Amino acid sequence: MSSTRSLSRTRAPSVTGTPSRWKRWACSRPCTRCCPHLREHGGSLVHLGSAGDAWFPVHDGLSVLPKAANEALVRGIAKEEGQHGVRANSVLVGVIDAGMFRELKEQGVVDAEWEDRARALVPMRRWGNQDDVGHAAVFLASEQAGYITGQQISVSGGFGV
Repeated sequence: MSSTRSLSRTRAPSVTGTPSRWKRWACSRPCTRCCPHLREHGGSLVHLGSAGDAWFPVHDGLSVLPKAANEALVRGIAKEEGQHGVRANSVLVGVIDAGMFRELKEQGVVDAEWEDRARALVPMRRWGNQDDVGHAAVFLASEQAGYITGQQISVSGGFGV
């Protein structure tokens, strides 16, 4: 994997315009720091991204665009580090009935009308839960996924299908 300095020089301008801002923003620093350990011992990097990466939600650019840059980084790690036994994959997370989603509901940011419209885009017609995301992440990190790298698993109830 390229060094953090090299990553900053080559990719930062297309992401935010300045390397110093990019280093603080992206997941590149933790990824480049863990790659030497993963090279030595093998292993898996599992990124939690957004289901919006597969199907861009209207008015959600400030959330989805930075995550798309992270997805590109994950694919790059998969391609460059696979020869060292390192795997890198993403779980694309849809609406999960927990945490921030519940807080937004309590604050009135997400109302019943929004939920009805959004749920209509989900073939399973329900929200996911933490276990749905956890099971996908654990699978990707496990030996059962030993020949899977550079891939995305969408845990979104079929959002965007």
